Amino acid sequence: MVLKYLHYTTEVEDIQQELFALGHVARNIVIVHHRLTKEPLNLVFVDLEPANNYKDIYNITTIQHKIIHIEPPRTKKKHIPQCARCQEYGHTNVQQQPLRVW
Repeated sequence: MVLKYLHYTTEVEDIQQELFALGHVARNIVIVHHRLTKEPLNLVFVDLEPANNYKDIYNITTIQHKIIHIEPPRTKKKHIPQCARCQEYGHTNVQQQPLRVW
């Protein structure tokens, strides 16, 4: 699951203890970093232990008196890439041709 709007300075152990107090056991908790700049973001990935109450996690609105939003992770779309210029499948753009000066 993805925890949104929780500040990146929040300790992982604190998140784990808070989730445990709410009835959920976390396997792994990771603070997300921007893929290019490597700066921490206000997103947290949480892997939970399998349990019967796993859907109850989406009803949580606060952790440590901070308003949060919990949602399932986005999955990658499995589609064939299609070029916007030539409409052919298998690539996303045609290499730019040099401009011809007459």
